[in-house]
Amino acid sequence: MDDDIRMRVKMELPFLVRVLASDAVEKAVEFMGKFGVKRREVRYIMALWGGPMTQKELCETLLLDKANTARAIAVLIENGLVRKDKRGVGRSYKVALTPKGMEVADTMNRFLDQNIDVMCADFPDDVMCNVLNTMETMCTNLDADGSVANNIDFIKGMMSDRLEQGSGPDS
Repeated sequence: MDDDIRMRVKMELPFLVRVLASDAVEKAVEFMGKFGVKRREVRYIMALWGGPMTQKELCETLLLDKANTARAIAVLIENGLVRKDKRGVGRSYKVALTPKGMEVADTMNRFLDQNIDVMCADFPDDVMCNVLNTMETMCTNLDADGSVANNIDFIKGMMSDRLEQGSGPDS
């Protein structure tokens, strides 16, 4: 890599990633506030949009500890957005979005899709594909324990399932 480009990457990349992440999170939190969902609960709703999961699976997918996950799930159950699903293994159970939770998740996904469409409006598909592949490689390079790769696979699988069901981002 050219020294000028290397310096620019070192200076700009962390800032740009933080701006994109902060903007997405702030918009999502503000939007979800209309449904009584707080910042920490947004991630759980989005993860459960892909289907029921055990609390352990949620912890691993979201890279969060058991205590925070248990608290968030309790709040989401109390708010009628999540329910316990008996399809767990042994004594464990899965949690799943209720119809109300699914409606909130679908609404949030449409909202996020609109924001992403605005952000990416001037980019052709091949450029966006290169951006995604580059970011995926960068994240995978930092992935000492395989958790990022597992999450990328989870997201791709979730999106594939949703597109097959006809309820993906463009439905």
